[in-house]
Amino acid sequence: MTPVSVDVLLVEDDPAARELTLRALRRLDHSITVQLAFTGLEALEYLTSRGSFARRGTLPRPKLILLDLQVPFLNGLEVLQFLRDEASCPETPIVLFTSSEDPKDIKMAYDNGVNAYVVKPTSASKFAAAVTGIAKFWLPPAVRAGADLGQRRVVAS
Repeated sequence: MTPVSVDVLLVEDDPAARELTLRALRRLDHSITVQLAFTGLEALEYLTSRGSFARRGTLPRPKLILLDLQVPFLNGLEVLQFLRDEASCPETPIVLFTSSEDPKDIKMAYDNGVNAYVVKPTSASKFAAAVTGIAKFWLPPAVRAGADLGQRRVVAS
């Protein structure tokens, strides 16, 4: 079986946020492929081809990781730390998309190498606009070989 390229790894345990995110991505471009992970542990298993993803082999890395801060088993910061410390995704943009506006969370995220920290809007239309903005900003640079992805901060409200 030919490996399927994944554009976005969405790490989100909230069903409503998952559905809003998927809908916004589909509306933007039906060809965007999304791999869902409901927990931080599941995200790491996917990225390291372990656990329930052991048979997936060496698939291409996602072009963008959209990570909630408050997911079970390993929170978003723990996932971020692992990915950056282990250098398993050094060039993959990681965007924390979360409801937390706590300055400590924001500082810890940037200290651990997040590319962007986006606060989830509470209205559905602004939420969809934030997801669309993230995808438009991060997906094109992610497909260009050797692009300088840097760090950005976007706070949507």
